[in-house]
Amino acid sequence: AIDLLLNQPRLWRRWLGAHPGGGDGGRICDHHDTQTILHRTAQLDLLIHPPLVVVVGRPNVGKSTLTNRMLGRSASLVADLPGTTRDWVGGVAKLGTVAVRWVDTPGLRVDSDHIESSAVELARGVIARADVLVAMRDPAVDWPDLGAALRSPDLWVMNKIDDSPTDEAQGGAGPIGVDHGRVGLGPDSPLSISAQHGGGVEGLNRMVLDRLGLSGEIWGGLWAFSPTLRTALEQGSETDLRRYAGLGND
Repeated sequence: AIDLLLNQPRLWRRWLGAHPGGGDGGRICDHHDTQTILHRTAQLDLLIHPPLVVVVGRPNVGKSTLTNRMLGRSASLVADLPGTTRDWVGGVAKLGTVAVRWVDTPGLRVDSDHIESSAVELARGVIARADVLVAMRDPAVDWPDLGAALRSPDLWVMNKIDDSPTDEAQGGAGPIGVDHGRVGLGPDSPLSISAQHGGGVEGLNRMVLDRLGLSGEIWGGLWAFSPTLRTALEQGSETDLRRYAGLGND
């Protein structure tokens, strides 16, 4: 974020030079361009306010192992006993150069244990607020009950690819027979990973960033990072933008 912010005055001066006001009280005329900047701003704001990535799945499919790998430390209890995670846990993970809040939830299942049921209820609130919701399963365990998740997942992941045959021609992108053009976007074409050994995790990172809009050409663009800049764009005020860019009121 710092490099982008430091570059903003120069970018704004260049943009204002190419988009002078139309003589109507210093108002900007290019509505389409300003809307593009505001859309990009909503995405780049995630660099300052880290987005929430939540992993959901049935017990013992490797969510805690993946979370610990993403965080680079042991934030989740990892054991062979299903339901080890009793509450949602997580921390800040680094996906390339982007920080995200990565959260591991209890395995979603119907359980007579009052404590575990209460933990699942608490996790549902985190799931509802997720910017990216990742559903996880393994070859032996089905997808979670999506009704309990309150919303549809954004990405679908098959863990423990070490235990399941993959299409080597696709670099382990998914189980044999999936639609590789939609890998990770649906339950029938999950992205295959190994949370324990790291296989496919970089691909998952890229897909999360893509879902957040933090990839591609967005990195070189204008960013209305302050309330003053956003208001000036929304109102089409060239005067306020020129003042920010150090161009005065000419």
